[in-house]
Amino acid sequence: LAKIAQKIADMKIDLVMTESKSSQRGKTARWNIIADLSKSPCSANEIKQSLLQSGYVESMSITRIARDRLHR
Repeated sequence: LAKIAQKIADMKIDLVMTESKSSQRGKTARWNIIADLSKSPCSANEIKQSLLQSGYVESMSITRIARDRLHR
């Protein structure tokens, strides 16, 4: 997870909330992230492609949450 977190930081993505569950210590994990992409120069698709091509991520999905939904 640390290597993925570094790649995310390099793309100027702010991790707001994370939750991880390891199924094989040091090998596989599920990581749920809520992140602020507003300062990243990368599009959501570019972020996804970069992480998938890194070799550290097997699969992922990105769901956009409208900002006003978080502040009601």
